[in-house]
Amino acid sequence: ANSKILSPMFLTHVDCTGCHVEIIPPAAGTVDSLGTAAKATPEACDRCHEAGTGKRYIPFWQGEIKKLYAQVLEQTVGVEQKAAALKKTDAQRYAETLAQVRSILKSVEADGSWGVHNLKYTEDLLLKANQLIQTLAAGPS
Repeated sequence: ANSKILSPMFLTHVDCTGCHVEIIPPAAGTVDSLGTAAKATPEACDRCHEAGTGKRYIPFWQGEIKKLYAQVLEQTVGVEQKAAALKKTDAQRYAETLAQVRSILKSVEADGSWGVHNLKYTEDLLLKANQLIQTLAAGPS
């Protein structure tokens, strides 16, 4: 994946507080650290963009990333099942690539923004994972 894909927000000096604007109270039953947390809202986009931009684009971006993620995950599960049925020596050839793909999937899921933090970078990561899993799905060359 290309780690040099910078978010347009980063390039225009918009930091986390540009989108994470809604102050949320601590969850019930948690220790109050006297700190605050802020969640992102689609309305934050409207501060710099046309009204309704966030409500239009965020679900679209996240939908596209979630589709690509699901596609890669489904193919990964299939290849993992195929690898499990192979002889040990053949299965070992798959292990490193599968670990790399799983690491990418885990990173995208752990970020939790489904592309909003950096759409192009997230897409690039998933396309790289897709390319790797396609190579395994095609079988030995």
